[in-house]
Amino acid sequence: MKRNVLWLLFITLPLWFFLVSCGDGGSENDDNTGDTDEDSDISGDDAPKIDDGLPVADDHLPTDDTPPPTDDGPLPDDIDTPDDNDVVPDSDIDPTADSDGDGISNSVEAPGGLALDTDNDGTPDYLDTDSDGDTVPDALEGTGDADSDGKANYRDNDADNDMISDADEAGADPTAPLDSDADTIPDYLDTDSDGDGILDIYEGNGDVDQDGTKNYLDTDCDGDDISDTIEAGANPATPVDTDGDGIYDFKDGDSDNDGLSDLKEKELGTDPLKEDSDDDGGSDMA
Repeated sequence: MKRNVLWLLFITLPLWFFLVSCGDGGSENDDNTGDTDEDSDISGDDAPKIDDGLPVADDHLPTDDTPPPTDDGPLPDDIDTPDDNDVVPDSDIDPTADSDGDGISNSVEAPGGLALDTDNDGTPDYLDTDSDGDTVPDALEGTGDADSDGKANYRDNDADNDMISDADEAGADPTAPLDSDADTIPDYLDTDSDGDGILDIYEGNGDVDQDGTKNYLDTDCDGDDISDTIEAGANPATPVDTDGDGIYDFKDGDSDNDGLSDLKEKELGTDPLKEDSDDDGGSDMA
């Protein structure tokens, strides 16, 4: 009996060692198929396999699909609908279209398929007919840059950079924006809306003489019956402040600070810009 057992071991042990050395036995050789990382990819380069859902039998390259899958829809892959299993980022925005009909293409209002929302109103610019929320339609504002600040007019709620909002300058009907001086440039793009030579940014949105007309639209802001153009001086780009009180003459009811209003001095025939109009050594007030 003992002899039979020893004989059986003598025969089976070499056979067992042979099978172990030839089989997988946990090795990374995958039965000489070249699949050294056991991912069913037999390309031999051990590159990670991208699984596209095809049966393993179809997977013979590091990437299963060459070229990658594409959509069969009407739009190019880079603008097609999401979840189409292609490798190009998806967007629902067709750059060749003008979805809001404002004359500005989607490729401009949604660059690279990015749905910008300039006025944060929940409607992306490419679907918003007033992208900056200034009441003036994008179709009128256009893609120009009146103040050269790097923002297109349709995205700039102060397109002429005069510190007065486009909404104010457009007037009661933004679809027909005001052009106060009839120079064919609408006020919201005009740096001198009333054409008096003084920039709107100096005149501002107030109403010094309380006549119901905003300073930037009023050619006689202080109501002294002297035009702002005259009171601004030789260079309206740098308006005069005769008495140095920090108020430009065209806004100052007493430009020379002699106690007489400019309007009164005009009635009296004295110089509203000289405290002593007749140079007699005394104030015009005396």
